[in-house]
Amino acid sequence: MSEVVLGIDTSTQVCVGVARDGEVLLSTSVGDSRSHVELLMPAVRDLLDEACLSMADLTRIAVGMGPGPFTGLRVGVVAAQMLAHTRGLPVSHLCSLDALGVGWALTHPAGDFVACTDARRKEVYWATYDRFGQRTAGPFVSDPSDVPDLPCVGPGVVVYPHMRMDPFLAIKLGLWTDQFASSWPTPEEVAPIVGVDAGVLAAFASQLPDVGPEPLYLRHADATRPGSVKSVLPSTTPESSRDGR
Repeated sequence: MSEVVLGIDTSTQVCVGVARDGEVLLSTSVGDSRSHVELLMPAVRDLLDEACLSMADLTRIAVGMGPGPFTGLRVGVVAAQMLAHTRGLPVSHLCSLDALGVGWALTHPAGDFVACTDARRKEVYWATYDRFGQRTAGPFVSDPSDVPDLPCVGPGVVVYPHMRMDPFLAIKLGLWTDQFASSWPTPEEVAPIVGVDAGVLAAFASQLPDVGPEPLYLRHADATRPGSVKSVLPSTTPESSRDGR
């Protein structure tokens, strides 16, 4: 029986892909980094229709667990869990950066490299990989200047052009590393080249390490539980009570 895996990743854009027996059939990324809820399930349905598959054909779900922003990442994780529960399918919980790493390893890099995505707040999520695409450190979140001085791939290096872009990636993008940042494309414009490939995520679901069911937020959510409610009434001290004031 064939292994048909649906890949879902919302650590950056909405990315979906499908693989059969370790071979990518189709993959796509849609929208921007703030429209995950509206786009994810239609993208899954359209992808399966294009691949002439149905939910009944799936044998596994592979989901990117980040690192990524809290809200967008949660959309993909919850959707994958619901689909898996509904169909009775196993789930592979994978680091989203690992999909970038193993995907770039297929281009036969010369040595170690960094895979990175935009963490906003002028920071990046990143991890280091050897030339075979195996993660050697991370994932982390930090200022781009704190990233090791290694060739960098992934959408983060497009957002922060002063990082050391892998020369082969620059060639694929038609860029020169000394170009002005204003002349660089956005990550959405070059997503098929620099973005997370959910098809790769699906194809390597059984080979990449499972990171567990807890999303890799790496930092606290922006929204926090409020503290104790403060009174809006003027305080009354014991002295003022005794004096009748």
